[in-house]
Amino acid sequence: ERYHVPVFIFMNKLDLAGADRAARMEELRRYFGSGCVDMAAADNLEDLALCSEELLETVTEGRRPTSAQLADAVMQRGLFPCYFGAALKLEGVDELLEALQTLTKPLPERAEFGARIFKVTRSDSGERLTWLKVTGGELKVKDTLASRPDARRAWSCKADQLRLYSGAKFTLTGSALPGTVCAVTGLDGAYPGEGLGFEPDDAEVFWEMNQVSARVETRTETSEGEGGAAVETEVTVLVISVSHKTAQEMAAQLGFDDDQKEQLQELLSPEYDDLWNELLYGVALGGGNGDLVAVAQSQVGNVGGAPYWSWYGFSSRVEWCAIFVSWCADQCGLIDSGAVPKFSGCGTGVNWFQSRGQWLPGSATPEPGMLIFFRWYGSNSLIADHVGIVERVENGRVYTIEGNSNDMVRRNSYPVGYGEIKGYGNTCA
Repeated sequence: ERYHVPVFIFMNKLDLAGADRAARMEELRRYFGSGCVDMAAADNLEDLALCSEELLETVTEGRRPTSAQLADAVMQRGLFPCYFGAALKLEGVDELLEALQTLTKPLPERAEFGARIFKVTRSDSGERLTWLKVTGGELKVKDTLASRPDARRAWSCKADQLRLYSGAKFTLTGSALPGTVCAVTGLDGAYPGEGLGFEPDDAEVFWEMNQVSARVETRTETSEGEGGAAVETEVTVLVISVSHKTAQEMAAQLGFDDDQKEQLQELLSPEYDDLWNELLYGVALGGGNGDLVAVAQSQVGNVGGAPYWSWYGFSSRVEWCAIFVSWCADQCGLIDSGAVPKFSGCGTGVNWFQSRGQWLPGSATPEPGMLIFFRWYGSNSLIADHVGIVERVENGRVYTIEGNSNDMVRRNSYPVGYGEIKGYGNTCA
């Protein structure tokens, strides 16, 4: 009620023994008021008349309310249309979907094109998918889209395909109207949060929420020299870290009032964790390997690894390739389900997968979502000293996403059977 959201009610499982439609309708009206009306009832005119003055006048004159009048009452939250059925048997579902079309009022359309990009992922075949919602005008296949002047980087690309997804399957469409959510191929320069057309870019908000810092460090790296002798080399590296403010800090900075703070607290409650993971990473928790790859894809470009090693419990930087893998697995529920261990050392990960019979040798051809372990100090080494996530296998090459690769999350690729691949951990065994 506070946010003036129109409501439709669907009472499910009316196919069960003992289900009483009239009793459920009485309960709805008792708890939520007389605005709850059984839209399939033949004698519902008196109930409709109580929902608004316009409906009362229409019914009093002996006329049946039009769809437009009912939609007005729904928009004003005077009428809460009620439908009954059994969703698994698709009983009553068509009536509900039809009502959502006829008893809702679309927002005023803008002729000017606008869209908001909310995530970027990769398809199973490696195609870059830019997910956006059209907010104005019309987007057509082969339209040329370009960044706005306030964007973080300039780009101009053609929309090669417009895909409408249902689960893992999709259909192609020639155009997308306002309200349409679709995945677009061909937009190589686009990024999440970017606005297109009349929609402004979110970069300003991003930089209000995040801070970039840098420092120079001298490190000692050990490598294998001639004759197997260890050779130590001092290297100077630039470490760039991105730190972010908490939601509460941003609320204070933006001057949230009490209502906004209450809304923020509700959105941060644990019951919405799955929703945020799906929104931010494009996956639903607990879906397995595909989720692990999608979460890793969403992190490409992170420098320094602070979100990962701080999540693990370290107060300062450590070598974080295994920690990154653990963080990704945790985000999609694979640690809780026991499919992947939480580990910060590569050797621990290798032992875990080998002891459970979930290990493939380095000569094998892996599948997306498997963990790939490396032995950088030569193919005869027994030590695993780096780990990543298999993104895909294509044309005899293994494509990976690795944390702590030159101190960042980045994509790499290797020939199948590459000598420095120690083996693979199977996360779906």
